[in-house]
Amino acid sequence: MSEAATQMNQKVEEMPGYKYTKLGWIPEEWELVPVKLFGKVVTGSTPKTVNKEYYTGEFLFVSPADMNGVKYVERTEKRLSKSGYNTGRKINKGSPLFVSIGSTIGKTAIAGADLVTNQQINAVVPNNDNSGEYLYYQLTLNNLRFKRIAGNQAVPILNKSTFQSISIFRAPLPEQQKIAQILSTWDKAIAKTEQLITKKQERKKGLMQQLLTGKKRFKEFVKSDKMKETKLGWIPEDWQVKKVSDVFDFLSTNSFSRSQMHYDVSENSIYNIHYGDIHATYKEAILDFNIEESVPIISDEIEISNSATFLNDGDVIIADASEDYKGVGEAIELKNINEKKVLAGLHTFALRDKSSLTSIGFRAYIFKNPKVSKALKVIATGSKVFGISKANLQKFELILPLIQEQQRIAYVFSSAIQEISFLQNQLDRLKEQKKGLMQKLLTGEVRVKINET
Repeated sequence: MSEAATQMNQKVEEMPGYKYTKLGWIPEEWELVPVKLFGKVVTGSTPKTVNKEYYTGEFLFVSPADMNGVKYVERTEKRLSKSGYNTGRKINKGSPLFVSIGSTIGKTAIAGADLVTNQQINAVVPNNDNSGEYLYYQLTLNNLRFKRIAGNQAVPILNKSTFQSISIFRAPLPEQQKIAQILSTWDKAIAKTEQLITKKQERKKGLMQQLLTGKKRFKEFVKSDKMKETKLGWIPEDWQVKKVSDVFDFLSTNSFSRSQMHYDVSENSIYNIHYGDIHATYKEAILDFNIEESVPIISDEIEISNSATFLNDGDVIIADASEDYKGVGEAIELKNINEKKVLAGLHTFALRDKSSLTSIGFRAYIFKNPKVSKALKVIATGSKVFGISKANLQKFELILPLIQEQQRIAYVFSSAIQEISFLQNQLDRLKEQKKGLMQKLLTGEVRVKINET
């Protein structure tokens, strides 16, 4: 007997009740079978787009974009009439959908109703011996392997023949159903948490609209219930309007490029806030260095000017350039810098309160006031990239509530952010738990108990 055969026999003895396949060990009752044995594989088709009547009804017509972030496809951008639906290849409700062409190859979902898909999607209409949900989870678990089989060509593709021939693990039907039931429980918990986060985010957005404009106020701070008209619109009579230059000093910034930065932290690291991160990375108005890990660090070989101003807690950084109007004037306030050295980088303004008219924790929100944000877009110039000049920003006017009111508003926003952060952490844990469960349950490493009647 060869050495390899001897080692294999030893492994079999070490894993009683399991058998070895080319994809690893599985329970003896399980099989490694091609996708086509789970049901009928159907490649989608697109009804003729020249016939406008086909696209005027209530039947779902699925493209890969409709599968973003959903388990069940129940809404689609395009819908079909009865006649349009009848020209397509019909997919039964409960059938797994798998994107098999293009950059999003490997994306999975389940048909939430009887529907039609476009030709980028392969569907599997499960037979009576298999669970559609179990197959969906197997396809999701194996999507990276499917991508590798598709290759790295310009337009990756898994045609029907290749797709249906790829082998995956198949458990007996009762075990399939139990595994799908367990994983669905996690999906429901994830969906519920995502809904809570969305609700909290909408509530925070509403609070910002009301508290920053004075539509809603805390009674103990109201000195007058009258409103006054300003260049920025109507505001409470006891609030102030001040020019940026009267409230803040402008600090030095630099123009280091991305290629001159990294993320390897050391004792002497100098952090650099890049305008692109203000737009894309930092989701809240407060950049807390105790939490945020995605702050670039200037490369050691770069020489820092003696005139560079290191930033403090409470300093504000504004992005002075944006590729769209929505991002014009985006601002963050720094928190918990501690002993770190931090600079303001490319396409930014760095501001430091010199007037004692603003409260720490509120300063970035001054620029997120809807009236202020709208006015900032007016002074932006450019065609493809919109920018704000220092001269225009210096004379730009801001709306300032009473200092005590700023503190209370900042506290409300901070509490809202903490609630959302707690739920986000909970969501991340649920996703990690599900990922681990999928790996164990869908390979048979952990077996489920089947209720016998």
